[in-house]
Amino acid sequence: MGLGSLGIGALEEEGLDCTYDDGMKSDEQAERMIVDVKLVRGAVDVREALGATLGVECGAEAIFIGRTRAERRAGRGELAALSYEAYEGMAIQTLDTIAHEAGKKHDCALLSVWHSIGRVGVGEASVIVRVGAGHRAQALACCQLVIDELKRRAPIWKREEWSEGTGTWREDEALTCAADGASGREEKEA
Repeated sequence: MGLGSLGIGALEEEGLDCTYDDGMKSDEQAERMIVDVKLVRGAVDVREALGATLGVECGAEAIFIGRTRAERRAGRGELAALSYEAYEGMAIQTLDTIAHEAGKKHDCALLSVWHSIGRVGVGEASVIVRVGAGHRAQALACCQLVIDELKRRAPIWKREEWSEGTGTWREDEALTCAADGASGREEKEA
């Protein structure tokens, strides 16, 4: 079932219980967990991704929204956009596995993971993780685990597009935020 079909009380109608049990869900509860994983072309529409209402059984909702931030780099100029590529079939399968593992570990009722494929401009959303659970500790821990594992395991790659017309595959380099002009780290020389 996708998030778009959920309304108030839908989780209750599905027989889901968001009670806390020290993070260990039974296999039956895990099978009833609602997971919505999607790759979208271009920027993620935040209103669409967050439009469904959680059931009243869940006392906590944690949301992570990753956006393209304004940056600049010597010799490349301002960041114009990020462009994402993926091995799509494997990416969907990996995101689904991550969501189920994290949801079961933290006893969550609903997980939504939407990630962009293609060009995402500055200020636009490229990833949204949404978690519904019985308690805030569960929801926050699950949300953190999902985004960390997504970054580590999902076959999704990011290319930076610069105003000077160059493009670079994302490396572990220090970046300077355009807003404050400082990163707190040294930039590598080209």
